[in-house]
Amino acid sequence: MESCGGSDEASYRIYSLSVPRGENSLCDIEPSDYVIKAENYGIPQARHRVIVLGVRSTNEALPRVLPQGSSAVRIEDVIGDLPRLRSRLSREDDSEEAWKCAVNSLVDKDWFVSLDDDHLRQKILQALASLLAND
Repeated sequence: MESCGGSDEASYRIYSLSVPRGENSLCDIEPSDYVIKAENYGIPQARHRVIVLGVRSTNEALPRVLPQGSSAVRIEDVIGDLPRLRSRLSREDDSEEAWKCAVNSLVDKDWFVSLDDDHLRQKILQALASLLAND
């Protein structure tokens, strides 16, 4: 690829990690060539990231593209055997009733009572009511 930058010592060649380019001109670059779609690389989530790899022009390395996974990976396959998370509200067994009690008690906390922002206070109360209404 063509060099980008000032002097030869400070210039870089730009590469995509998802589309092989070899030594093509910068004119052939498409912005979408730099998008890494995580789900295509064995990661169980549909997150897309833009990654640009710059290699100093004095380095002769020619980076390879990332190998794509052969099949989709489900989140269940990755974390399905982990123990269930607990809220740790107390040292006692968790229950729906204990959770509701803990949520209800938030309005009595000093930080909530001393909250100066009425709009924020109303939003918190609405969110708590919505949580408790979804039984």
